[in-house]
Amino acid sequence: MQWYYSKSGSQHGPISQEVMRSKISSGEIYQSDLVWREGMVDWLTVARVPELAVVARPATSLIPLVAENGNTAQTADSIASARIPNYLWQSIVVTLCCCCPFLGIPAIIYAAKVDGLSAKGDLDGAMEASKNAKLWCYITVGAGLIVFAIVGTLVAMGKEWAAALSTP
Repeated sequence: MQWYYSKSGSQHGPISQEVMRSKISSGEIYQSDLVWREGMVDWLTVARVPELAVVARPATSLIPLVAENGNTAQTADSIASARIPNYLWQSIVVTLCCCCPFLGIPAIIYAAKVDGLSAKGDLDGAMEASKNAKLWCYITVGAGLIVFAIVGTLVAMGKEWAAALSTP
């Protein structure tokens, strides 16, 4: 069985399964690197290929890769799907600007987990953390809008009461 792998935007192979396992166990190929062999529908990360994942070391970084399958190059959409958004800067902004820091903290915590999980090859965990970070960003923005609406209403009512009290 001949394997191909993609590293730093370049396709390598074919290599035998023994050589592939050796490169994985030595750390030359990470769990987050893409691999393909005849019979596979699409390129997958090493972590998602059962016969290779057992020898894989955790990746130290997740580098977006471009791989080719015969004449069919991976599309920009499939590469973009490999990059999991962490929503870290959004989490920090909503925490600071929405008057609800206690709601923004979970967003920051989940956002901080995304890159680490991706680097370890846990793409499902990274996707879940990304979704939770995004959800907590939305919750924080919603709560901030409610707080601003309440404060605005109270200020308007206070002005009306002050005007009513000052007229004889």
